[in-house]
Amino acid sequence: MTYLLSRGRLTTADRAFAYGVVVHLEERQVEVCVDTHVWRVSKRLGLIGPKVSADQAHEVFAKLTPPEWVYPLHVSLIRHGRQVCHAQRPECGRCTLYSECAFVGSVNPQETAISG
Repeated sequence: MTYLLSRGRLTTADRAFAYGVVVHLEERQVEVCVDTHVWRVSKRLGLIGPKVSADQAHEVFAKLTPPEWVYPLHVSLIRHGRQVCHAQRPECGRCTLYSECAFVGSVNPQETAISG
């Protein structure tokens, strides 16, 4: 798996699918899989910079996320992206992270972004 990903020939969608298969087969997740929900929510919350690509975000999370946080972080970001922080019309009024959100201007993304 690491060999395939290191060759750089997989698209972001291919990478997300491959990680999903590995997680399913191994029943564990060693790295945060950055799909569209994770990428969008991470940018909006200011966890990554506004110009960070999905591949770059994957590298940042891989370097900095402790193994015990990987699965809960991944699931929480996806759930938040699907249920509250929608791509077209985020429900900011329902968001429990509103006061910490760079998207609505509550915080400065330059101060909150994870540097890789």
